This record gives sequence, C-alpha cells and structure tokens, in this order.
Amino acid sequence: MKNIFTSFIITFITVFAITACGGGGGSSSGGQTGPVAPPTTTELKVNGVTSGQHAGQKAVFNSAGTGLAVWHVYNGWNYRLLYSVYSGTIWSDEQELDIDCFNAIVATNGTNFMAVYCKNGNIYSRTFDGTNWGAETELESGADYSTSAVIASNGTGYAAAWRQQDGSVYSLYANIFNGGAWGSAEEIDAGDDYSINAPAIASNSTGYGVIWIQNDSNADSIYANIHNGTGWGSAVIIDSVTNYNAESPAVASNGTGYAAVWSQSAGSNYNIYANIHDGSMWSGADVIETSPYGAGDPVIASNGTGYGAAWFQYDGTGWSIFANIHNGTGWSTESSIETSDEYACYPSIASNGVNYAVAWYQSYGLARNIYANIHNGTIWGTAELIESGSGKTDFPLMIRKETGYCALWQQIDVSGNSNIFASIHNGTAWSADKILAINVYKGACDEYTMATDSTGKTVAAWQQYNNGYTYVYAAVNTGGTWSVPVVLAGDSETYNSAYSPALAVSGTTFMAVYSSNGEIAARTFDGSAWGTETSLESGSGYAFDPSIISNGTGFAAVWVQWNAVSSENDIIASIYNGISWGTETKINTLSGDYMYNTVIVSNGSGYAAAWLIEGSDNYVNGNIYDGSSWATEVQIATSTEYLAGHKLSSNGSGYIAVWRQHDGAVRSIYANIYNGTAWSGGSVIESGSGNANSPAIASNGSGYLSAWYQYDSGYNYNIYANFYDGSSWSGENTIEAVTEYTYSPSVASDGTGYGVAWYQQDIDYNNIYANIFNGSSWAGPVLIENIDSDAYYPLIITNGAKYSAIWQQTDASDLHIRDIYAKLGF
Repeated sequence: MKNIFTSFIITFITVFAITACGGGGGSSSGGQTGPVAPPTTTELKVNGVTSGQHAGQKAVFNSAGTGLAVWHVYNGWNYRLLYSVYSGTIWSDEQELDIDCFNAIVATNGTNFMAVYCKNGNIYSRTFDGTNWGAETELESGADYSTSAVIASNGTGYAAAWRQQDGSVYSLYANIFNGGAWGSAEEIDAGDDYSINAPAIASNSTGYGVIWIQNDSNADSIYANIHNGTGWGSAVIIDSVTNYNAESPAVASNGTGYAAVWSQSAGSNYNIYANIHDGSMWSGADVIETSPYGAGDPVIASNGTGYGAAWFQYDGTGWSIFANIHNGTGWSTESSIETSDEYACYPSIASNGVNYAVAWYQSYGLARNIYANIHNGTIWGTAELIESGSGKTDFPLMIRKETGYCALWQQIDVSGNSNIFASIHNGTAWSADKILAINVYKGACDEYTMATDSTGKTVAAWQQYNNGYTYVYAAVNTGGTWSVPVVLAGDSETYNSAYSPALAVSGTTFMAVYSSNGEIAARTFDGSAWGTETSLESGSGYAFDPSIISNGTGFAAVWVQWNAVSSENDIIASIYNGISWGTETKINTLSGDYMYNTVIVSNGSGYAAAWLIEGSDNYVNGNIYDGSSWATEVQIATSTEYLAGHKLSSNGSGYIAVWRQHDGAVRSIYANIYNGTAWSGGSVIESGSGNANSPAIASNGSGYLSAWYQYDSGYNYNIYANFYDGSSWSGENTIEAVTEYTYSPSVASDGTGYGVAWYQQDIDYNNIYANIFNGSSWAGPVLIENIDSDAYYPLIITNGAKYSAIWQQTDASDLHIRDIYAKLGF
C-alpha cells in the first residue's frame, strides 16, 4: 500500500486527563536528541473479529437458467459490491465487483445482464455476459447526489430510473439503453416543486412504466409515466385519495399494460390500492382488501395475463401476509396465506409465468425465519419454512427462475456472520439453503479510548460494527495479555446500537460511559468483573457524545441531549459520589445554537466541562463544578470564524482550554487559562505562518504542554509543542525532525515530564511515533508500531510511571477496515 494520505472524517471523542501528582520541571523547552531505539514492548491487537452486514440482495435469471445475484457488504467503514453466479446447478462463491458501491439492482434482456448501482453519489452501470463484466458507464452527469436506482428490460434494451438531487429537491431521472449504448438522462417527474421518492419500474416488452411518490401540494401521491418505446409521456397522478399520504409503490407488467399497487390512508387505517393500465390508459384506483385493520408494504408480479399482489396486514391478533389475484379481468377477494399468530412482514412476490410465489420473514420471539407459499393457479398452498439456519433472518427476495423460483435473504450463519442465503424451487420442492458469502467480511472499529490504573491494569473500550449494528466492546490487559473482548452494550437481536465509549479510572475502579439506544449508560469495572449497566439520564430526547473523568474519589460525566421542547441540544452532567450516580443536571444556560463535542477534566476535587457551539458565531463554552454545584456557563472562546478541536486539562488547581481557530488566512492554536477564579481570555500560542490543527494538552501538576500539527515552510506538516510554566509560554518548537507529514498529536504527563504520540507518513505506511520529555529534554521520536499497514490517531496515556498508547490500524488482511492496536508500558 503506497503512502498516500486519504482525507476522511472520523468521530474521535475520547478524553483523558491526568490529576495533579506532584511538582517537577517541564518549563524548559529542552534540547531534542535522537531518534532513539523503539520501545521493547510489542504492539498488540485489542479487538476481536466481528462481521460486516451483507444486505441489499437483488437477483435475476436469464432464459437459459443462469442467475446473477448482487448485494453489498457494509463493515461500518465502507460498502463493497459483491456478486454470485448461478450456473444452473450451483451458486458460485461471492466475488467482489467494486468498492464504495451500494444499492445495486440487476435486470436481464433474456441473454445478458445489466447492473446499476450508486457510487460516490452517482449512478453507474455495467453489463455482464455470464462470465465477464463490461466497462463501467455513468448514467447521469449531474453534480448533485443521486441514489435509489431501479432498472427493467424490454427484452432487448434497458431503462434505468433514479432520484437525483436538483438544488433543494430530488427529481426523477431516466435513461434508456437501446441495446448498444445508453442515451442521455432526462427528467420525467411532475416538476421540481417537491422531491420524489421510492421509484419503481417495469417493462411491457416494448416500453417502460415508472411509478413514484411525489407531493401534489396536498399530500404525497402516486405518480406514473409511461415510455411507449419511443419516448416518455407526461407524469400523471394515479391514486384517487386527496389530502392523505401514499406509501410503498410497486409496479409490474403483463406484457401489454401495467399494474401499480401502494398503501394509502383515507383517514383511518392504511389500505392497499391498485390501478391497472390496459396499454392505453389507467383504469382508476381500487382498494383490493377489505380488512378493518391497517396494511402496508405491497408487492406485485404478473404471470403474463393477470397480476398477483401481496402485503402484510394486521388480522386482529398479529401481523399476517395477505394476497390477492387479478385474473386479467378483475381482482378476487384477499386471503391470508399464512396462519401463524406470530409477526410476519416484508413479503416479496414473483411469478414463473403461470403461478405465483411469495416469501416473507416471520418472527417467533427473538427468532426470525423465512417462509414461502406457492399459488398453483387455483389456490394458495401451505406456508413452508424454507431455511434451516439458527440465526436471525431479514428481507427475503422472491424472483422468477423460468419454471421455478429462487428466494434470497439475509441471515446470520452458525458462526455469527451476516451473509446472503438462497434456496431454489424446482417446480416441486425447495432446495437446501445455500450460503453465497464464503469470505468473512469483518466489522470495522472506531471511537476508542483507554485508561490504566497505578498497578498497570489497563482497560480499552471501542465501538465496533457487527452484523448491522454498532456495539461497544471492552478488553482488559493484565500482565501484558489482552482478554477476550466483551460486549458492554449493543445487541442486534433487540435492534440496539451503542456508540462513543469514554473511560476514566479512580484508584483501581474503572468507569465506562457510552450512548446506547439513544440513552447514556455507565458500567463499572472493579478489576475483575463488569458491573450492571446503569442509566444516567431520564430525558426523552436522544442523548450522545458522552465524556467522563475522575477527581480521585468519584466520577463526573457530561453528554449532549436533544431537548424536544426547545428543539435544541442541551449539555447534561451527572456526578458519581463513589456509591451512586446523582440526578442529571443541565449545565448550559445559553440556547439557540447547536452544541456538541463535550470534554471534561478534574482538578482533583471539582470538574470543568467544555463543548462546542455553532451558530451565527462559533464558541467554546464551559462550566465549572466546585465540588458541590455547577456554576454559570461561560464563553471560553468566541469567534466569527470557524473554531474546533477544543481540549481541556488541569494542573491540580486551575484549568486550561486549547482549540483551533481560523484567523482569516490561517488556522491558529489558541489557549485560555482558568486560574481558579476566572478565565484569562484566549490568546494565540504559536507564531507559525501555516495552518495549525488538532491541539492537545496535558499538565505535569504545575505547568502545561500543548502540542499540535502545523504546516511549515517546507510544505510538510510537523508536530509542534509549547510549554506553559505557570506564568508564560516558552515558544513553540518542533519535536520531530522529519520531512514526512505528521498528524494528530496526543499528550499525557507522568507528573514530571510529558509524552506526545502522533501518526506520521513514512515511506510505505502511516506509523505511530512518540517523543518523551523527561523534565529537561526531549528523548527524540520513537517508532512505537511497526506493522505493515497504515495507522492513525493515537491516544497516549500514563499511569504515572510509564506511557501507553492506543490507535487505529488498517487490517493487513482487509484494507477496507480498521482494527484497534495498543502498546503498553514504554
């Protein structure tokens, strides 16, 4: 992997503050020596392996019985487009077609295939002849974001339609492939006053029919546009209910005209509506079910004469799957096609040219299974379980396979990995379910933190993607060995994701806080076991962005919480007195702006919290807890220009805040010191002419050290540091002497000196470096990891004796995800 820096944004919220632990020097900038030999400790991977989520499966079969299935896998970091080919007897192992692609859909003209997908906000297509893929072609030339592509074939060419952003609205665009090349994209909706949603497409073997949702100035209505084989007509409304929103449109063709279905309320429950186009005109919308209960998510297919529609509907005791058959003349009476009392939803329907088959998932407590039912031309059969896995299933897809059918679905396999499964119906019975994904696509890690006690016991916590949800994990290092990671929060079975862990330690007790299912929770670790989760807040608004610190006796946590009454964010704090958490307290008094990025530190008795405010002006605001109560919110930093990256520290009595601020031409590093009574006012602490970013701060108990990275005259980013001795700043100095780019320093203090860690571009990879200041001089830059993959964003901590670091590292076996690595005791 070449050493090319890729810009990206990662939410990295983690706070570590060192409580004052004695005097010491540190006021002198000292002399730099080195570089010196790397530390002897070995970097170790902290996280375990979790699974990315396979989803968005679509498939089609040509007239020869060859099938093409496409889907994407998301690992929490990016999307990758995968596919599998059915040869007539077996599915191939999955292969990777492209990266950063999703929402792929496929069609066939009877011989070859066409796939369209979203990539980098644009719509692309590729042909597939059963063996080889053609070149990628962009279908639209708009500068704005495009998504939600659909495609159909008329037996020779193809038509694709999609949502494309036009200024403040999304419009509906389409493009025709005439068998040799794509034409030009054209807008086919009802105008640019309102955005379109949920496009669906079908072909009558000559032209195409597209339906979608678009507001008619009263409510969301169903619109349609017909392509007659030569050109598009005009968009028309095909529903008949005014002032009530329509949802979930689907369309099919019998080879002459089209049939559209959707769900819509006429004032009470949602009903299923249908409208038939006879090849010349739409007949008018009709309700095709008579239940007094709500219904939704209709799907439709055609056998070449009539149509079959299915949907989920409440039957008085639970959600069931219902269906109705149109025989070419009219709709019959709807019927339930499954008899379970359990929850059933997400039907998918297909026809083999004669009959119909419907698949759906059905829930039994926490278990979810895939069922199917086949209509033999006269009646529906019996609902049949068509998969044998023990894991949770999702979103079945039923498709035509000449004389039979194929069903695909998402499922967790016996190893706990999210994958795509398939089963073939040969006209008589369903085959055993076949897993299409063989490789294990891992879940990526993010938002990590680490703390260590005086004995050297270290706890790391991080956020990791797993089977479609984000979990918070933790691992403990005792004597140089990391434990097996444990789940602190997150559960795909209960649809719960957890985010943004933060850690602090008091004595030998660790406390973790995190956002779980929109609430802030905490768990203690006593050195041997994790305690029960405790909710820290009772608000109704979404809570996120927690930070935590200890004053040596208890803990304090702060977070951001949405206030539904004021429609603004609030900053909330809670104090742990060593026994229990207190009542949450709102600590901000200003309103009307967007607040986020909380940080908190302690001076050994009280606490100081700060957060970022964006509005007409930009601020860093804060509040101080004196040991008994919070004071009044104050402005620590203010600017009409952009500011960010604020950090806090304490020297045991007062506090300091540092941040990055745009000063017209460049970004500079500012600091503001609280002397125990008042904030001194912000001032620039560096004099460089290039942009400066990512300030970090720590105290050795008397003074402070701030470090940042800055663009210098040599066209490189370097790491700079500046000491504050209690009365003045010494002046910035470079603490590394390389010509490569260096980024994102982190600072800690052992009570006498300081440690700084950063990541640096070397010849082949980004590596993690550190430099130690012993109280009089810098030792020199030290390489603290030597893994053959890129590393990013180190956090350095100390237990007062030695330093440790944790960082994010590209997985050498899967360069699209990141792992968590740490090095202890250097």
